[in-house]
Amino acid sequence: MAFEPPTRDLSVEDLKARYGISKQTLYDRKNASQVVGKRVKGKTFFTPEEVWCLDQVAAFLERGNTLSQVEKQVREWKTRQSGQGEPDLSPGQPEPDLQPLHAPPQDAYTVGVPPAPDSVSEAATNATALAVFAEREEQAHQLARAFTTAVGQALQETREVVGDPLRTHRLLAEAAREEWVLSAAQLAEVCGVKPATVTHWRPSTVKCGFVLTALTDGLWEVTKPTREELLADAKKRARTVPPNPHAKRKEDAADLDDDG
Repeated sequence: MAFEPPTRDLSVEDLKARYGISKQTLYDRKNASQVVGKRVKGKTFFTPEEVWCLDQVAAFLERGNTLSQVEKQVREWKTRQSGQGEPDLSPGQPEPDLQPLHAPPQDAYTVGVPPAPDSVSEAATNATALAVFAEREEQAHQLARAFTTAVGQALQETREVVGDPLRTHRLLAEAAREEWVLSAAQLAEVCGVKPATVTHWRPSTVKCGFVLTALTDGLWEVTKPTREELLADAKKRARTVPPNPHAKRKEDAADLDDDG
């Protein structure tokens, strides 16, 4: 943003049009830059030196600064200027490494707003910032890809475990072969149920062709019965099927059909 240097005092309305802002926003910038203005016949006017300072505020804001940051820079600028004695009032002699948008008026430094950086230094700064941002973005993408791969592999392994229909049979067979005594939590994990479910099982129950016997509270033994023992247990636990009360009616209906 570049502004033509003013050749006269500008009013509030002039500055509103110059920056395309509201009256309140203009007064917020005025307070941040510590310019005063002067009252003439009930209206406020700003000298070319003060307008130059407000131009710098507009440039700072355009480059992403906030009014609080601008106000802090103004205070620091005034402190440095007051510590150097009489400031150099010659045009085109700004703070080192800073260049104004246009040459300040003769008395602009006495107002106390530092000049905004020029477009060349800003472009270099932006290029460096963009390079750093691109590097960090690539690192973030690499991390995301690694995380996605790890999650996908974990899900695949989980699907393989859950999708194994004989997993419980193999684990029970291993426990019976090794004569392991399992806790209720271990047995629940082997059988794919919740621990609370195991606590409600009978002291001797059959799961997947294995006999699970509760030795003590919370400890279970797994044994492999013979085929005859399994059949006997299944017969003992089988429920008696009650007679069908409608069977006689169906037979009678069939006899009537035959007679017809």
